[in-house]
Amino acid sequence: INDILDLSKLEAGAMGARIAPGSVRSFVRDTFETCEPLLKDKSVSLHSAVHGELDEVHTDWGIVRQITMNLVSNAVKFTHKGRVELSASVGIELRVSVRDTGVGIASERVHEIFEPFR
Repeated sequence: INDILDLSKLEAGAMGARIAPGSVRSFVRDTFETCEPLLKDKSVSLHSAVHGELDEVHTDWGIVRQITMNLVSNAVKFTHKGRVELSASVGIELRVSVRDTGVGIASERVHEIFEPFR
């Protein structure tokens, strides 16, 4: 319910960014600790990679965490065996990516991933 409320606030322009400093390495580690229970009874392993010399960045960590958790949990959900990798790099910008060895998305349905509630 909170996610739906947040989405409504974002769409209405009523939710401002909550920028704060934070550690990229801590963020990746915390995300993994939160996701580890999702791996129960699965032949899937989590891997991480943090690139860049900077560790502390200023961003809205709540939004970054919510997006990243959605990506990682979906990757684990649709990967039956193999690996899920969370990468973060810091240069001019913070870049977070999730890769997996799951089934993937059919090319004719890729446009759906940015639709609400998909």
